[in-house]
Amino acid sequence: MSKKTMAELAIDLQTIKLIDGTYSAKDAAEILYSVLDDKIKFHNIQITSCLERNQGELEHSRTRLQELKKEREKIAELISEAKENNLSLRLSSQIQVDFE
Repeated sequence: MSKKTMAELAIDLQTIKLIDGTYSAKDAAEILYSVLDDKIKFHNIQITSCLERNQGELEHSRTRLQELKKEREKIAELISEAKENNLSLRLSSQIQVDFE
């Protein structure tokens, strides 16, 4: 297997399909909360790490935590509405990866 150049890697990694399907409200909640909770945990660890080392950029993680908490509220509303109306939820998520 040959080594790939950065340009070839960029093409290979440009789009990653993370979630794609139709789920019950219960399963959709589990998927969405799992992803969201991991992001919240990541930013909490970043903040703790910066505070312990007394260096680093805290503002981005603090701002992002607030945004994620608002997104969690939106998810709760969607899940509640789906449950009340006995609806499934279609989830689709892609991650774009670019080299800088």
